[in-house]
Amino acid sequence: MTRPASEDLRKRVVESYLAGEGTYGDVAARFCVGTASVSRWLRAYRQTGNIRPKPHGGGMPPKIDAECMQWLAQLVEKQPDITLAELASSYESRTQKTVALSIMCRAMKKLGLVRKKR
Repeated sequence: MTRPASEDLRKRVVESYLAGEGTYGDVAARFCVGTASVSRWLRAYRQTGNIRPKPHGGGMPPKIDAECMQWLAQLVEKQPDITLAELASSYESRTQKTVALSIMCRAMKKLGLVRKKR
């Protein structure tokens, strides 16, 4: 995901358009931004007087919560040679939620655990 444009750039774009230095397309080309961005920034400025980017929405919640992460860590500690498929199966029987092996692998990496391979 890209970062929002800086407030300085937004301010220069809005000021440039309001000063009558061209159309949305002209101003967008001058500052190397999209015309939709110029439109959004001007709308925000007219409605709120503010050009700051909106806060991040938060994203998707994790599939495996903190309590289950601790349970997984204990399970791997008891059975160091357990496979990801077995972990996923145990997780499903505990929570009635199915998770992909890739999610289980990411959970193990997040915990800093490696599976012992026999």
